[in-house]
Amino acid sequence: MNNLLNPVNALRTLAVFSALPILMRVATQGDITGLFLLWNLFLAWLPLPLARGFASTLAITSKERIMMASVFFLAWLFFFPNAPYIVTDLIHLEGEHDPAYWLEATVLFALATTGMFTGMYSMYIIHRSLQKLTGLILSWLIMGGCAFLSGFGIYLGRIQRWNTWDIITRPLALLKGAYHGAQETIAIEMTIGFGLLIIICYFMLISLVGYEKRTS
Repeated sequence: MNNLLNPVNALRTLAVFSALPILMRVATQGDITGLFLLWNLFLAWLPLPLARGFASTLAITSKERIMMASVFFLAWLFFFPNAPYIVTDLIHLEGEHDPAYWLEATVLFALATTGMFTGMYSMYIIHRSLQKLTGLILSWLIMGGCAFLSGFGIYLGRIQRWNTWDIITRPLALLKGAYHGAQETIAIEMTIGFGLLIIICYFMLISLVGYEKRTS
């Protein structure tokens, strides 16, 4: 039971629950249309090991630790939007009068929940480490900025269809798309909307944890 209460193990359980129906459909029906959701789930997981790498690097005593930690932080920031982005996969729900609709809804909601929980946990690890390095106020300002940058990243992924690795393979084209996109109303709305959603979900997480610690 204690192993299940470990946050990573709990997230793994939720991820398996999310992925199993998709894998069963591939095995029994040969239907591979949902495999892209597993890829999105994988991308949603990446911020977590990057956040743990950031925290571990800051904990060591080395002259290069700040440089190494900066690499982990930037990698986390680039991949973090993939975690809340998976919420937008709810767009694939269709056919509400089909009984299978509710199975699809359950799977997509489980995937979205996994992405959000994984993202919030990685955010907590980053924030906790940053707070020791920069102090309370600056760490909160940095995390708030990351939340809204993630909101813009979700816009770039869902609307303009950019991928995280385009930062390396097509950086100039991505910057051009981001520049023009930043002037669109939908980009502003999604940046603010998802940014606030991330901040609220994160605040709920740490407030629940903090409250339980104070009252236990």
